[in-house]
Amino acid sequence: SAPSSKYGGATKPSGADGGSKTAFAVISGFSSSKKNVSIWSEDEALTRVRAEERLRKEKETMGLEEMMREVRLWRGREEREERAD
Repeated sequence: SAPSSKYGGATKPSGADGGSKTAFAVISGFSSSKKNVSIWSEDEALTRVRAEERLRKEKETMGLEEMMREVRLWRGREEREERAD
């Protein structure tokens, strides 16, 4: 079940004319300040969900080698953090 199905799918066409730009703005706004979440419009939230879905799909299509390399990176990072505790 994809996140977008919760919202009835992609109702607005996200064209090159603004869909991706909006998504980028929303994502960068999100990472710079978590407080912005509460003042987002539903439209912005949908855009972010779609952007995250697109990123996830891109990750799913990347090669197995790349994926394994990423998994090893994450595991290494987690182990270092555990040792720091």
